[in-house]
Amino acid sequence: MKSSSESLGGKLGFRIGRCLTGPSPQPFAHIHHDIELNYIFAGSVTYLHGSRVITLPSERLILFWAGIPHRVIQWSDDARMDYITIPLEWFLSWGAKDSRRSEVLSGAMLFDSKVDDEWRHFDAWCVTRWLNEFEQTKDENHECLKIEVSARIRRLLKTGEMNTKQRKNASIGHDKLALALEYISTHFDQSITAEDIAHAVGYHPNYFQSLFRKTCNLTLWDYLTHYRVSQAQRMLLETDWPVTTIAFECGFGSSSSFYRAFEKINAGESPVDFRKRVTAVSK
Repeated sequence: MKSSSESLGGKLGFRIGRCLTGPSPQPFAHIHHDIELNYIFAGSVTYLHGSRVITLPSERLILFWAGIPHRVIQWSDDARMDYITIPLEWFLSWGAKDSRRSEVLSGAMLFDSKVDDEWRHFDAWCVTRWLNEFEQTKDENHECLKIEVSARIRRLLKTGEMNTKQRKNASIGHDKLALALEYISTHFDQSITAEDIAHAVGYHPNYFQSLFRKTCNLTLWDYLTHYRVSQAQRMLLETDWPVTTIAFECGFGSSSSFYRAFEKINAGESPVDFRKRVTAVSK
């Protein structure tokens, strides 16, 4: 599921795919600027997602923001999982002020915790059919498929539960990474530097920045910038604040630096144009 552009924070857009049975755990964490939905048909899958180690339940839909570094660290031999990615802007356009949306963008995983056999069979059937249809049709014929997937995710947002529990495992050796990501999520709105983050986890800045890049395949500063932009996207749709206010609320030192970062990550689209376009679509 990881490409070079994905590792550096690219976008996958609307995509449906299947992970092969029993692959090796992923060697690097990666990010992509999308919402990801997983369905595990059998076996077990354990993710390192931001600062949390989470074992995903089988026969459940699980939703999370892939803009936080994540990777599979354990995968049973009998595991079989399909995945769906949707553009972040779809997710942001659903509902004006949804606290669940904010929780997901802060690193929580949303999952169906109480579903009966009928729902489990229905979800398994839907995900399988969606994958087959996605692979057999061209992009311009995906409109009905997008509507079905969107409807199921929106239902999950209303009925699912958040998994915010963290399980520590010293054998994984990612405690410092977890602390750094947690520090960013609680201090992104301040004027922090890569050195501040390194000092917060007790490492020399140069050493920790090198370690972060080797682990996540992107720089610490790039991740901080991506995180700030994602929070800015949320604020652009949840508030009527001026763009300049949002820039400073997200920790950017100036509106010009915010515009540069936003347009770089969003293929040249400005914050103002993003707000107009997504707001128009969601009405």
